[in-house]
Amino acid sequence: MNNTLVRTFTGIFIILFIILPILFFSYSYVFFILVFSLITFMGLFEFYKILECNKAAFPLKWVNALNGTLFFSLSSLIIFNNWDLRLLLICWVFLLIIIAAELYRKSERAFDNIAYSVLGLIWIALPLSGIALLFDTTLYDGDRHILAMALFVFIWVNDTGAYVFGICFGKRRLFERISPKKSWEGFAGGIISTVVTGIIVSFFWTGFSFLEWIIFGLIIAVSGTFGDLTESLFKRCLNFKDSGHFFPGHGGFLDRFDSVFLAVPAILFYLYIIRNFL
Repeated sequence: MNNTLVRTFTGIFIILFIILPILFFSYSYVFFILVFSLITFMGLFEFYKILECNKAAFPLKWVNALNGTLFFSLSSLIIFNNWDLRLLLICWVFLLIIIAAELYRKSERAFDNIAYSVLGLIWIALPLSGIALLFDTTLYDGDRHILAMALFVFIWVNDTGAYVFGICFGKRRLFERISPKKSWEGFAGGIISTVVTGIIVSFFWTGFSFLEWIIFGLIIAVSGTFGDLTESLFKRCLNFKDSGHFFPGHGGFLDRFDSVFLAVPAILFYLYIIRNFL
């Protein structure tokens, strides 16, 4: 019971932590950038710390975490202010910083360090930067903050539905080698939950059609599950149970946001397809 209460209160905190900067986006994007910069930094720091503890590689965790956070902040500013997107080429500088830092370290595992450093940027910082694109007014006909809000609402609904269905009906393992607790029944429950949510929100968030919201939910459910499995794969390879303990009862930042890392690029691809080709 105590653990359930801790998980519940922590869950409420996480929801407010994410939703408030999105809701206040119409007044100022500064709050959003600050909160998600923290998420980017902590996610990267946890990733590099796990690698260091496991001795898989020894990337400069502070430098790379700050590097990825600056990448997120700069790319978000470029998008929010409608600056020339060619300025994103500046982001190549962040890759040069990674390589230059390794040159001066004279490490015997320079190749591993560079490879894992770049992986952190691609897997964590780049998808989180993509959230800024969800505020693009050309992608959605309603309020500017709705798509970013929907991203997290659908992810949470999918996680909750998968958990409940998995507990009640789970028998067939989805990826037993990677995540023994996940089941096909839970996966189906997550999909059903997001489809139902898509039907419900279509009556309130009218910027998309009924069918578009259902497809939105399906993409979130599938890509979010694969994002979760990807982190489980990394942790299993590195012999770690949780990425951290920042959120009592929920683990670390990577544990809470792993679904986002694949859901964002998947949903952006879908949005640009329906707006430009359909």
